[in-house]
Amino acid sequence: MDREPRASGEVVDSQHLTDPTQATTVRFLDGVPAPTDGPFAEIKESLAGYWIVEGTYERAVEIAAQVVAVTEYPIEIRRVMDQTSLPE
Repeated sequence: MDREPRASGEVVDSQHLTDPTQATTVRFLDGVPAPTDGPFAEIKESLAGYWIVEGTYERAVEIAAQVVAVTEYPIEIRRVMDQTSLPE
């Protein structure tokens, strides 16, 4: 599925994540972080893995479209946040 963008050097990093049933969800309860076992984030979709791709937005859409054609699952495209703009 990702052979071509890997071969071209566009894929910078990718990782698979464990099944959502092995997740820990962290919420704030009464101002204190409260970790809970399990995928209880109340979302319909979950992150199964990620790719970091170096290239244009248009190319990222092309790569995502190729994957969606095979998996029939949606893919979200995001830019990597610039670390210098994070609050301290």
